[in-house]
Amino acid sequence: MAYHLHLTWRIRTAPLTVTMGLARRIRSLWVHTLMAGKLDILAIQTLRNWTMGATFLASASILLGLGAFNLALSAGQNGDLSTLPHSYWMVKLGALGIDFFASFFCFTISVRYFNHVGMMINVLDTEGEAGFPPEAVQSILERGAVSYSVGMRLLYLTIPLVMWMFGPWWLAGSSAGLLMALVWLDRGL
Repeated sequence: MAYHLHLTWRIRTAPLTVTMGLARRIRSLWVHTLMAGKLDILAIQTLRNWTMGATFLASASILLGLGAFNLALSAGQNGDLSTLPHSYWMVKLGALGIDFFASFFCFTISVRYFNHVGMMINVLDTEGEAGFPPEAVQSILERGAVSYSVGMRLLYLTIPLVMWMFGPWWLAGSSAGLLMALVWLDRGL
């Protein structure tokens, strides 16, 4: 949590020093370039690729979330998981399932926003100029991108949650490893 609070602060105060800030700037330039140059096909193909990626990850997330809950309910009834109390495994598998469901929700929201951008980016008014200002289109695109990023972060969080099944030291080690990976991914130029 502390790392993400620091990252949010960096995005707001020095956006070009972190990957998310750079990506936001690139998306803004992308929208302005496409709308000025009427590159409709390029816009739709790129949005289609983002939508396909988010759809695949949403599908995987919901299936894995249902699998975690199914495992918690079925194995807990048979006593197959461990000699530890059933409620302990329910908490672990429940946290994993909730994480997958939250990831699913974020990816489906991003698909929704990407679809809106696909319609907005090509709309013309009667004088032949853009029906929506590029800033409005970029704002909706940014919402989709943020939802996608949060969905990915939630998928990354599944690594420590799965390692928690093996014990608290595995949870601590994988959390430290994930934090180092996120610092490396987010460091910008």
